Amino acid sequence: MPTARSLPGTSHPSLGLLGGEDRQVTADAHRLASDERILLISDGMLSRRRSDGTALGLEAIREAVSGLANPSAPALVRALEGQITDASEDRLEEDATIVAFAPTAP
Repeated sequence: MPTARSLPGTSHPSLGLLGGEDRQVTADAHRLASDERILLISDGMLSRRRSDGTALGLEAIREAVSGLANPSAPALVRALEGQITDASEDRLEEDATIVAFAPTAP
């Protein structure tokens, strides 16, 4: 069963919150194993409100991807899109960005 975890490394505030040209970020590297995927999501994904008013949060993201066996990048995006649209019929209050990376055969 796949698991979802945060990558180790330096954490930074959202890029939109960093100040102008003074901002400094640290690059980290991680080589993906054939069964690993990387998801980049915006805070709009985490703060999406369900019909009951609670936020989706990271646990809902984990639930959405944990049932997928060795998913492709598009399958991950579709699963998360489903989480957003199924959470509520209300319009999004902010952007919800999803980027998925999957290794390709050498």
